[in-house]
Amino acid sequence: MRTQLNVFFLLVCSLGLAQNSISGKISDFNTNEIIGWADIILLKDDKVVLNTISKDDGHYELTGIDNGTYTLKVNYLGYQDFTVPVSLSGNSKRELDIKLKSNRELLGEVVLTAERTTIEFKSDKRVVNIGRDLLAAGASTENILRQIPSVDVDISGNVSLRNDNNVIIMIDGKRSTLSSADIIAQVPSNLIKQIEVITNPSAKYDAEGVSGLINIITRRPRMNGGNFSVNAGIGEQDRYHFTPSGNYRSGKFNFYVNYNLRFPYFGSSVNTLRQTTDEIIEQQTGTEFENARVNYLKSGVDIFIDSTNTLSFSGIYARNVHSLTDETATRIEELATGTERMIMFNSENMHIHVSKELNANYRKEFNGRNHYLEADINLANFPNTFQIDQREVEAGQADFIIDDSQRRENTITTLSADYHRKNKKGNTLETGLKAEFKNLDNFQDRTEQSETITVIEDNFLYEDRVLAAYVVYEHTFKKLSLKGGLRLEDYRIDLNSNDVETFDDSYTNLFPSFSLSYKVKENEFSANYTRRISRPGIFSLNPFTVEQGNLNRRRGNPFLRPSFANKVELNYNRKFKKINLNASAFYSQIDDVIQFIFIREGDFIINTFDNIGTSRQYGIELFSRINWSKWWSSNLSMNYYFSDFETQQFANTHTFSQQYRLQNDFRFAKSWSVQLNGNLNPRRQNLQQEIQTNYRLDLAVSKRILKNKGQLILRINDIFNTSEFDVERNLNDLSERTFRKPFSRYAYLTMRYNFSFGQNNQQNRLRKQRRYNSGNVD
Repeated sequence: MRTQLNVFFLLVCSLGLAQNSISGKISDFNTNEIIGWADIILLKDDKVVLNTISKDDGHYELTGIDNGTYTLKVNYLGYQDFTVPVSLSGNSKRELDIKLKSNRELLGEVVLTAERTTIEFKSDKRVVNIGRDLLAAGASTENILRQIPSVDVDISGNVSLRNDNNVIIMIDGKRSTLSSADIIAQVPSNLIKQIEVITNPSAKYDAEGVSGLINIITRRPRMNGGNFSVNAGIGEQDRYHFTPSGNYRSGKFNFYVNYNLRFPYFGSSVNTLRQTTDEIIEQQTGTEFENARVNYLKSGVDIFIDSTNTLSFSGIYARNVHSLTDETATRIEELATGTERMIMFNSENMHIHVSKELNANYRKEFNGRNHYLEADINLANFPNTFQIDQREVEAGQADFIIDDSQRRENTITTLSADYHRKNKKGNTLETGLKAEFKNLDNFQDRTEQSETITVIEDNFLYEDRVLAAYVVYEHTFKKLSLKGGLRLEDYRIDLNSNDVETFDDSYTNLFPSFSLSYKVKENEFSANYTRRISRPGIFSLNPFTVEQGNLNRRRGNPFLRPSFANKVELNYNRKFKKINLNASAFYSQIDDVIQFIFIREGDFIINTFDNIGTSRQYGIELFSRINWSKWWSSNLSMNYYFSDFETQQFANTHTFSQQYRLQNDFRFAKSWSVQLNGNLNPRRQNLQQEIQTNYRLDLAVSKRILKNKGQLILRINDIFNTSEFDVERNLNDLSERTFRKPFSRYAYLTMRYNFSFGQNNQQNRLRKQRRYNSGNVD
C-alpha cells in the first residue's frame, strides 16, 4: 500500500512539475537555406513567456515550459512573421521545423509600404513612425515636427516641446552642439524612420532637458540582398532634392548608405514699428536665403559575428552652406524736433555648418532581444564658420561698416555601456554607464569702421564633462506595471574668455524616476514622475555679440546657473472600435528657470538669457485618431499650456498658449491618396510679448506607379498663404510690433522608386546546387 502511495505521489509531482520543450530548425521556404539569428518568441495571452534566437545552423530550443496552450512566433528581418499555436503537457518535447517566406513572396518586389505616419502612445514617450506620406515627401524635418503632438517649430526653426524651448534634440540617440534649427536643417526628412518624443524620461536617459527629449531615428536598412531606393523632387523658388539610399546584405555583412543633396529656400519680409519716449522707428526688411546647399551622407557596415554578437561601424558627414541677404530701409522720427532720418542697411551673412561623426557599436545578445549587453563609442566634430558683412548708410554721416568673422570648433566624445534583461515574468532590469566630454573653441575677429576703426579679437573656450550611471527596474503584475529608476550624474564645466577663466563649477546630482501603468480591457492608465536639469548650453553661455539687423543683437550669459525641475504626468489611453483616444495632464515646478529674454540697451534690443526665478508649468493634451471609413481617417490634437512665474523682472507673470492640429488621410481606389493638414495657433501671451493668431493648411496628392514600386507626390505648402508671425513687445519705455511674412506657399513634386537585386539570384544558385547534389541537373 505504501509503495502504491509513493508511486501515486511521484506521478502527481511529475505532472505538477512538468517541464516541456520546443525545438527545431528555421529555414527559407523556397530555398531551404538555414536562417540564423531569427527571433523565436513564446507567448501566452499576448505576454512573452520565453524567447531565444536561432543559432548559426538554424536550430533553436526553448526549455522549461509549463503545461498550457501557447503561441509560437518567429520573425526575421526581410521575412513574413510566422505564428503557430502550441499545446504542451506531460513533459512533451515538440519538434517544429519552421520555414519562413520572404517578404518578396508577399510583395513580388520591394514596394512602397507604410504610407501613413502612425503615433504610438506609451507610458513614458510617444513614438512617431514616419510613413511615406506628406510628412516626408520632400518636406523638411521642420515640417514633420510641426505635425507631431506636443511639438512646435517657430518661424526661425527653433523647436519647442510643450511650449518650452528647453528641449534636447538627438539624432540616433546622440547629442549635438548645433542649435535645434541647424540640426533639423541638416537631417533629411525622407531618411527618418521614427521620432521619439519623451516628455518625462526615465533615469535611463540623460537628465538634461527640462521639457524632455526628441530623438530622431534615421533609417538603417538590413534587408537581405540588395535593396535601394531613389527619391528626387523639384519645387518652386529653386527647391530641389536628390536622395539615393539602400543596403546590400550577404552572409555576415550588411553594408548601407544614405545620401541626400538638398537645395532649400527660405525668405521673408519683415515690417517693424518701434516707439520710445524719444522717437518712432519704422523699418522694412527683405530677407533672401541664397546659395543654400545641404549635403548629408551616412554610411556603415554591420558585422554579424555569430547569432549573438554584432559589431557595427558608421560615419556621418553633413555640410550645410547658405547665405542670408538683408536689405533694410529704416525711417526714424525724432519726437522732440519732428525731424526725420533715413538709414539704409545691407547685410550679407555666410554660414557653413559641418558635422562629422564616427560610431562603433558592439551588441551581445544572451537570450534574444530581451537580454543583451551593448557598448557604444561616438566621436563627433562640428566645425562652423560665420562671415557677417554689414553696411549702414545715412545721409550726412560716415558709413558704418562691420566685418565680423567667427570660427567654432566643437567636439563631443561619448562612451556608453548598457545592460538589459527581461525575465519570463516580464520583469525588466536596465543599468548602464556613460561618459560625455564636450569642447568648444570659439574665435571672433570683428572690425567696426566708421570715422574710426575698431578691431575686436575674442576667444571663448568651453569645456564640460558628464559622468553618469543609472539603474532602472520594472516589475510587472497581471495588469499593473511599476517602474523605478535612479540616475547619478557628476558634472564639471570650465569657461575661459580671452585666456582668462571666467567661470568654473562642478556638482553631483541624483535624478530619480518612477512610473506605473495599469491596463483593464481597452483602457490604459499611467502616471510618472521624474527630476530633470537644464544646464546652460554653449549658445546661451557664449558672450559674443551677433547682430540681427541694425535694431537687434544677440549674446549669451556666461554666468547662468543650472535649473532643476520636478515633473509629474498622467496619461490615459482608450481604444474604441473606430477611435483611439489619448489624454495627458502634466505639472512641473522649475527652480532658477533659464529664460530667453529681451532687454533694451540704448538703440538696441538685446536677445539674451537669464535665471529669472521659479515657474510652475501645467497643461492638458488631447489626441484622437478617428477611422471615419475605409477611405478616410483623421488625427486630431488639442493642447493647452499654462505657466506661472515667481519673478520681479516682468510685470506679466502668467502665460497661456494653445495649439490645434488636424490631419486628414483620404484613399481613393488602390493607388490614389490625399492628405490635408491644418495647424492653428491662436493668440498667445508670453512673459514679454504677445503673439497673434497663426494658421496654415497643407495639401498633398499621391499616385502609386510602376507596379507599386514607385510613387508620385504633389505637395502644396500653406495653400492660402496665411503663415505669418505677428508679435508685440513692451519693454519699459519701449513698445514694438513686428510683422514677419515668410515665403511659405510653394508647390513641390516628388518621385520615389524602390528596386532590389541579389536575393533572387542567390535563391536560384541554391536551387541549382540542390539539384546538382541530387543528380538532377538541367
